Amino acid sequence: MGPKQANKWGDKVVETRNIDWLADNGALFTSMYASSPVCSPSRATMFTELYPYTLNISVNNRIMDTSYPTIATV
Repeated sequence: MGPKQANKWGDKVVETRNIDWLADNGALFTSMYASSPVCSPSRATMFTELYPYTLNISVNNRIMDTSYPTIATV
């Protein structure tokens, strides 16, 4: 993003030490795989590491069974 585009949100400089550290030292993701063509099953997979059919979520607007551990609970 260049300076012209950044100025759309104002010209104030914000220090982002932690984000800058992550950019310099963190992991670089070069590719991504979606487990489902719709978002709810893909998000459930991302948070549980289980496939949508294992979670019984194949379409959007389904509530995931809370007995599965998620990245947030771990």
